[in-house]
Amino acid sequence: GEEKGESSYAVTPQLMTGLRALRDMMVEPRVEFHKNTVEELKRENVSQAAELSTMGERLNAREGKVEELKRENGELQTRLARVEAKIQDQDAERFELEARLSSSEQEVEELKRENTYRPKVAFSAALGSPVGPFTTAVTLVPVKGAFTAPVRGVYYIRFTGQKNVADHQFVSNAVILELEERDVIYMELYTSFRLYDDHDKHSIFSVFLLFPM
Repeated sequence: GEEKGESSYAVTPQLMTGLRALRDMMVEPRVEFHKNTVEELKRENVSQAAELSTMGERLNAREGKVEELKRENGELQTRLARVEAKIQDQDAERFELEARLSSSEQEVEELKRENTYRPKVAFSAALGSPVGPFTTAVTLVPVKGAFTAPVRGVYYIRFTGQKNVADHQFVSNAVILELEERDVIYMELYTSFRLYDDHDKHSIFSVFLLFPM
């Protein structure tokens, strides 16, 4: 048979130089591209870090504001609770006052009704001029000076008299008595005593009904 021949290639210095140049032409742009990409990524990373820092500061500020608002809200809720409690106390006090006022008004109306039907008695008699002295005891202001009780009840009876005109000495006394209907009350001037009076009515005998029975 035929023998196969082997082919051989000689690597010359020129070829090696060409291969190196071709390699450099292919590798250097890629390296430069990677370097540029890395630098750009670094710049982007720095920019993102700055943005993140700014966002963090803004977030911290907002969180601080939120906490402050929470505290203010808590204080407002506390104040609101106090105001509501005070309003409730005032409402309770107002209701109590309204109830007391209503009760008082009812009592006033009841007293008005009672006073409408309650007898009113007031009696007064004055001398009008000097009286005495007499040799015997006499009734002061005969006829008009005697009081007759129109109803059974408790009466306030008072007498005030001026002894004489010189030193303006007065005597006065009062008593509360229970009188039956038609009981008669009057004042007497004892023997040798004298009372002064004039148009100013210094000596007066008065009777008032306090309440009927």
